[in-house]
Amino acid sequence: MSRLHTSFVLGYHGCDKKTGEAVLAEGGALSPSDEEYDWLGPGIYFWEADPKRAFEWAEWKAKRGGYETPFVIGAMSAHTRDEDHVLRYLDCAVIRRLHGAMDKAGEPFETVRGLFTEGNQLFPGSGFQEKTHVQIAVRSTGNIKGYFRVSSL
Repeated sequence: MSRLHTSFVLGYHGCDKKTGEAVLAEGGALSPSDEEYDWLGPGIYFWEADPKRAFEWAEWKAKRGGYETPFVIGAMSAHTRDEDHVLRYLDCAVIRRLHGAMDKAGEPFETVRGLFTEGNQLFPGSGFQEKTHVQIAVRSTGNIKGYFRVSSL
């Protein structure tokens, strides 16, 4: 008897259009980020269930000269384990240390998921902020079951 795993996550990755189109056309993979300020440590970053936020990030990156044309690619990922600054060096250092300990123990995290508060309050006294979001860093690309085109934002 086999079991089907029904737990999956739809994520959205902001990137340059050339990169996104190449992944969709050639069946390739996105490259992981490994910067010291990555919020969840090394991995391929996705905005969970939020293609609009992924596109806003890609637009921001394009305005800074990092991308020519902002684009969003969707991905379906199997979910295995979970775990008001744009550059989060300390968060990254903590996650990297945790990755090292878990890798050494032979139980590496394949994905890391975090909720981040970001932006201005939605209204005075609110605990909700404009850009609060869930991000996922996929460390094991085998967990990405497929990419898809995002039709409209």
